[in-house]
Amino acid sequence: MTGGSIVSAAPDLVSGCLAVIQRLLTAATRRKTWHNHKAALTAYLHTNIPHNLRQRLQERVLADWRVYDTVTLRLLELLFSSATSSLELIYVRTFYRDGFVNLLPRLTGLTHLRIQDPVWTLSRRQLGVTLVSISKMTYLRVLTLQYCGHDALLAAAGASCPHLQVVDMMGARGVTDEGVWSLVTVKPGGWGGSGLTALEEDIVRKKSIAVRLGKCWGAAVKSITSKLVFALMEPKDPKLLKHMRSDEEDSFCWSRCTSSLIRVDLRCTNVTPVGVAILKQALLTRARIEHDSIRE
Repeated sequence: MTGGSIVSAAPDLVSGCLAVIQRLLTAATRRKTWHNHKAALTAYLHTNIPHNLRQRLQERVLADWRVYDTVTLRLLELLFSSATSSLELIYVRTFYRDGFVNLLPRLTGLTHLRIQDPVWTLSRRQLGVTLVSISKMTYLRVLTLQYCGHDALLAAAGASCPHLQVVDMMGARGVTDEGVWSLVTVKPGGWGGSGLTALEEDIVRKKSIAVRLGKCWGAAVKSITSKLVFALMEPKDPKLLKHMRSDEEDSFCWSRCTSSLIRVDLRCTNVTPVGVAILKQALLTRARIEHDSIRE
């Protein structure tokens, strides 16, 4: 076999090996001894298979982007780790949603998270676990939570994901102007990690997401009015703008993700033109905002 033939055959060889491993793992998950051997099998996989191949194996397991049986969920339990770089789903069967959400805290190295399930509304518990999970995904660049997005998740992303480039919440009725504000602003001094602690305390100790969001929105009510005036004022009075900016800086700071966001999709959400106006001011001019009443 020539050198060129070896190179061309390499992808097929890797694919074939991954197919064999998938069959072996699938057989293991179906055995009655699964729970006894799960820890040892997980350790063996993470020690002997490079993370990039585990990512490819995960993509094979989720070839149709669905979690609809116990075997699939167990395979993900074996493969998910902090080295997992991307996850895309279009459907999670009702019986497996709690189990799937319980795996999300492992994915601290995720850069792309896409969930596009039109029939999934996160329960209170699922929302809490997802909130804490996103708060730890500090490398996240693409966050797509179509239909199941929520204001609390936008708040977590704005506080903890400084590299966000795309936020897609299309069809998520739990997303409002409050969530937009939480995405693009933080309290002064909130970049040092204290935001994450507050989020975790709300979920683990207070068991109430509404408490944090209520405080965040209540502190921002006065600023929203000035932001809307700031967005619509033409021509802009430099003295007035300087005064408004001074007042706003006392109550909030732009979150770091505002410098990297290039696309935000808010179609079919409960975001109003006020939220869109805030986004237009917070993001760079090249950013694309998609909303029912405006598309840029």
